Amino acid sequence: MKLKVSELNSRALNWAVAKATRNEMPSVAQWIIWDDFRPTVDWQLCGRFIAEYQIYLDPPHSFFATRIGNDGERINASGTEPMWTAKISRAVAAKPAAYAFMPPTCYTGKGETPQIAICRAVVERHLGEVVDIPDQLLV
Repeated sequence: MKLKVSELNSRALNWAVAKATRNEMPSVAQWIIWDDFRPTVDWQLCGRFIAEYQIYLDPPHSFFATRIGNDGERINASGTEPMWTAKISRAVAAKPAAYAFMPPTCYTGKGETPQIAICRAVVERHLGEVVDIPDQLLV
């Protein structure tokens, strides 16, 4: 089943991270039996991605911003970002790293925990915004 990376959790997200970062994958049946790769909850597995992908990690926070409207009037805005956000620069992700005059966009993952945000960013970087997840992992 095709799912947005932003909707992946638990076993499906762990499987997608493995698919994104490993050269070889076990069969889905083998994965279900010895499902021991859990970067969504294990810092020892997930933490290495921060350095490897030079991830910028932003915690949940409140924000306030001011900008000038077309009429020259000041516009104030405030809000809350309730999720952790992990960003991987597209320039840094390119091998070799490609730097341009204008800063590139980022692969972005959001999640309830920093590990989930990091894992979603890594999956998006390798597999795109939509991933085909085996149905057996969605039960």
